[in-house]
Amino acid sequence: RMYPLMPFKVRLILLLFPTLLVLGACKTPAQIREFHGNTMGTTYRVTYVLPAGVNPPSQKSVEVLLAAVNQSVSTYIPSSGISQINNSSDTQAWHPVDGHFKAVFQRSQTIHEQTHGAFNPAVGSLVNRWGFGPTRREGIPNDETIRKLLPTVSLEAFVLRESPLAVR
Repeated sequence: RMYPLMPFKVRLILLLFPTLLVLGACKTPAQIREFHGNTMGTTYRVTYVLPAGVNPPSQKSVEVLLAAVNQSVSTYIPSSGISQINNSSDTQAWHPVDGHFKAVFQRSQTIHEQTHGAFNPAVGSLVNRWGFGPTRREGIPNDETIRKLLPTVSLEAFVLRESPLAVR
């Protein structure tokens, strides 16, 4: 008997609210998806929530991206962009690079500046000489060898050119 005394809008809301709750409860829940694989000498795992109406990333697309990054900045792949730069003795030559290299290089420069040189991605020749790089070496380098290599580990010596994208 109270319902007739309520305004029409309030009665409508009271009738629609339970209906909306029931319909809302019928909504398909988000699904958790996952895939994994091997790359760069280790493993990866991608886990994500798939909202309705969104196209999920495929494992193939992730693997293609990881392969491209690896081909750009892996010091363990002789044909990679960074290996080509590291193997060059011509300090005036421009070496073409891709967007992956550019992003890593620019972020490395920022971290190098923020750490006042404590982070130095240009130490490859010293790392290799100590035997921690892609080519194993035995023995500890002597002081003369280290002095000769120190000029090659200056990040400031590298220049990134925007167009065409290259580094020297």
